[in-house]
Amino acid sequence: MRGYELLRILWAVFLGAFLIIAGLLTFKAGDEPGIGFRIGYTYLSERTRRKANRVSGIGTIITGRLLVVLSPFLPMTWLMFLMLACLGTTVLLASLGAVFYAAFIALTSAYEEGYH
Repeated sequence: MRGYELLRILWAVFLGAFLIIAGLLTFKAGDEPGIGFRIGYTYLSERTRRKANRVSGIGTIITGRLLVVLSPFLPMTWLMFLMLACLGTTVLLASLGAVFYAAFIALTSAYEEGYH
């Protein structure tokens, strides 16, 4: 094994392990202000925050596992693309989910209060 291949695999394993740990912390994050997925809509309710943290935690764990598993087979360029694509998709899904869920909560509470 050449030095570059070993360095690529070690980089991917180290980054993958970091992403798995970060994903687990995000998945289990409660009211912690420094850990978890935070956009304005996640502050509206605890359920919105919990759901956004679960989606982003699962996506981050999947990204880390893919990096670790695929590091011996893919070149560095594809590993970087894989990481950016997976994390971008995770952020997009968690953001859209939080926005739509917050809108659902706001509409439901407005309907229950009689603003229909």
